[in-house]
Amino acid sequence: MGKLVLGHVGSALAGRIFPDHLQRMKQHFPEVHITLAEKSISDLVTAVTKKDIDVALVRDLETVPSICSTRQYITEKLFVLLPENHPLASRTDLSIRAIHATPLIGFQDPDEVGIAHIVQKIAKKNGLSLEPTWKVTNIGGIFGMVHAGFGLSIVAESVAALLPAGLIALPLNEPDAESTLFLLWNREQISPALQKFIELS
Repeated sequence: MGKLVLGHVGSALAGRIFPDHLQRMKQHFPEVHITLAEKSISDLVTAVTKKDIDVALVRDLETVPSICSTRQYITEKLFVLLPENHPLASRTDLSIRAIHATPLIGFQDPDEVGIAHIVQKIAKKNGLSLEPTWKVTNIGGIFGMVHAGFGLSIVAESVAALLPAGLIALPLNEPDAESTLFLLWNREQISPALQKFIELS
């Protein structure tokens, strides 16, 4: 059945949904060779449009090229990561007002289309401004800097499920505090392997 080049944002491999999907694909179609490529959201959209990648898992798309199709993959609540000894750690959840004065650690998001963009919109609705003080490239960097006390971080629920010792995650208590992963593919490049992958999602 050939090969499948699958692009994804870094946080997509957190949690169980995407890894379980990959496992089902391997079990049902072991002859398909899967190649994974982690990229930024804009790079993934460009790669799918140019047919360099067969399908991509992208987060919080607001615009989609006309040549592409999408399917909602999973919507996750947003959580605030903080050290377990932080003054706010005794709360059951946190509002944007409760954390807006604390330095924020986020993922690098040059196109401002990911979780940081969602957080900025929530802050703006509350009459606040909240942008990351530090930006890192991976989940490990988020965990390390939060643990070291550089600030808090806002992440998807699947990332919050992977917490190392010393960190806790509290729900962000805001109406729009959620992030959605989408499958994105080029309608002009639908192979049998891609069709099966979509069907198994």
